[in-house]
Amino acid sequence: MSDSIPLLSVEEVLARFEDAPHVANPPTYEEIHALKQTIHRNAAKIRSLNGGGGHGHLGITMTPPEYAQIAGAANAWVNPVAPPPNLIIPPGTNGLQERNMRDQYKQRCHLYYMQSNVSQALKKQIDTAVPREYLDEIRHEWLDLEPITIPNIFAHLLRQPSGHVTAEDVEDRRKQIEKQAYSLAEELTTYFKRLTDYQLYAQRGGEEVTDTNLINTALRHIRATGHFNRACEDWDNRPAANRTWPQLKTFFQRARIVAQRNASANATANYQAANQLIAQQDTRFASMQEENKRNQEESQRALQQLSEQMNMMLQGPPPPAGPPPFPPPFAGIPFGPSFGPPPGPPPMAYSLNHLPPPYNYMYHAPAAPPNQDENLQRQIEELKRQLDNKENNGGKNRNDRNKPRTQRQYHNDNYCWTHGYDVGKTHNSATCRRPRPGHQATATKQNPMGGSTKHKNLVE
Repeated sequence: MSDSIPLLSVEEVLARFEDAPHVANPPTYEEIHALKQTIHRNAAKIRSLNGGGGHGHLGITMTPPEYAQIAGAANAWVNPVAPPPNLIIPPGTNGLQERNMRDQYKQRCHLYYMQSNVSQALKKQIDTAVPREYLDEIRHEWLDLEPITIPNIFAHLLRQPSGHVTAEDVEDRRKQIEKQAYSLAEELTTYFKRLTDYQLYAQRGGEEVTDTNLINTALRHIRATGHFNRACEDWDNRPAANRTWPQLKTFFQRARIVAQRNASANATANYQAANQLIAQQDTRFASMQEENKRNQEESQRALQQLSEQMNMMLQGPPPPAGPPPFPPPFAGIPFGPSFGPPPGPPPMAYSLNHLPPPYNYMYHAPAAPPNQDENLQRQIEELKRQLDNKENNGGKNRNDRNKPRTQRQYHNDNYCWTHGYDVGKTHNSATCRRPRPGHQATATKQNPMGGSTKHKNLVE
């Protein structure tokens, strides 16, 4: 029942729309196409029981064949006819019949005025987004764009010289498709939409791109990733009737889930192997430090012993035991009545051997060799740094890694959850060989999933 859907004014409808992109002067096909897609989305947001009731007011923005492809032939969109200004109840109508007639009249009015308000809101968006001179040719003198259907408005815009698609434009788009080949980091739905848009674009240029052409292009790009080898074999073994373009999209979207799991498992294994290597290096470094410490202690003990031995050699032997080296005082002076020498042994003669020991010239051992810990530490840190840098350029280290970059080094659309936006052509979240904890293998440039923003300013 229409009672469950409130009747909205034009302003209330506009408030529920997303903003329409502005079209440049002159408008290009890409800009007109983007505006058309926005108008489709906005029309589908406003509920309606018309056209099957499942696609809002999308039917007023499409031709009948276009809408039938979406809603089905049984749910054709029928534009409501304006109801009479007043409901006339024939004489003799009973109460039940009168209530039914009033309900039907109310529904007709609701359906008609709701579609009218939605159509006015959509045309107002188009008129605001497109340079006015490009719509003046079809604009009514008094009714403005009211008598013109939305499909006819876009058909007029696409007939403009700047909106016309040439054979050269189609070829350029084909080259872009080949350049933007599929990678595991990209959602397959996004990739398939890019191919479908190319098919429609080629049709605007008068060239036919069949579903078979799309299938061959998609298979070539998917095989090139190296993640779908088994899935491609299974696809080739399917009957020809089961290898259509819609079936290919469903088949490989399921295969991508398996490929992502395998890529995530490989990334985890690589991360664990790298951590194990670093742990081995740390253990080896600790062992080398301990060995170096023991060698230093042994060297210090050897130097100390050598210093003590040198000091003992310079000091000479200790003086021999015996009488003092000098004669006692008053030796030789006569004592007693005979003035002879006192009784006892004769005085010892002066000898150079009995001189006091020479000045104690202490031997100072040379300083210990420079500490090798610092050199060894620097070597280990350099090895770690080289290991951390081996995710780009085939394992080659980049110079000036810590120096901020002012321009892009790699010109591609790849993204890595761990290393950011400017990475090598074979480097993305799924193929990263040095992921950090919490690494998301499905992160992309369009959906970084909270990953690294490193070098984002260089690619914007």
